[in-house]
Amino acid sequence: KVAAEEFRFTRVTHAASPDINRFLSLIEDGRISQDFAMHRTETGSARDHGFLFRIIDGYQSSLFAYIRNYDLSAEQ
Repeated sequence: KVAAEEFRFTRVTHAASPDINRFLSLIEDGRISQDFAMHRTETGSARDHGFLFRIIDGYQSSLFAYIRNYDLSAEQ
């Protein structure tokens, strides 16, 4: 029997309005990278999970015009 996993998120960041020119600059500078996420299915074929982009922590404000942080740890 597999134990159930539980997660408790204490903060979340909402970011909106990315700038494509900044995005391209951050890729060129190595501040944003792309992960290739795929796995092999039971039948042996590959399943692609799409493009996953990672941005180095602290550079989100260089990409997004709107960023808001929410603290979820406060008692409701």
